[in-house]
Amino acid sequence: MVKDMSKNYEVITDRLIFRAPIMDDAVMINAAINEVWHDLQMWMSWAHEGQNTLEATKAYIASVEKQMEGGGYPLIGLCRDTGKFVVATGLTKTDDVMETGYWVARNFQGQGYASEAANAVTRFGFGAFGLNEMHINHYESNEKSKHIIQKLGFSFTHTTKNGHARCLDGELLDVHHYVMRDVGALPPLDVRWNK
Repeated sequence: MVKDMSKNYEVITDRLIFRAPIMDDAVMINAAINEVWHDLQMWMSWAHEGQNTLEATKAYIASVEKQMEGGGYPLIGLCRDTGKFVVATGLTKTDDVMETGYWVARNFQGQGYASEAANAVTRFGFGAFGLNEMHINHYESNEKSKHIIQKLGFSFTHTTKNGHARCLDGELLDVHHYVMRDVGALPPLDVRWNK
């Protein structure tokens, strides 16, 4: 049984503090979106034309409470030293399964933050909410995400052929699905959370 997801948590690692985004974050998040917009349109399912506007970012933040009521838990990761936006992640409920994903701000790419975010959020989901499995996927040719998912110890389950129309150009991509049922498979990471 999943516990109440409507409470405000902070999830903390050595480098990051994760929390739900608030309206004061809109400009910072939107700037980060626009710095990597081409990549987001390549690999994110939500990055449709127009979703990089400040208005779209504000609308997303305004929907956070509703997402939590529906069983999701959107999070942003901020640098503990500087307070700068590093990564967007969280828990998303889709078709009665819990999924996670991530994207990283331009200046923080290549430093292990995507792995850290997915590891932390998976541990948080299992520990705070009593989840017994976490799903994640990547689209065909996204080798960076594939490597992260496999390094974290997620198990491949299946491929949905032509399961996603890429936001950038509409090309149909295969979707590769993975699951984790035991956080013991994750690489070690010191994660704690409070509310």
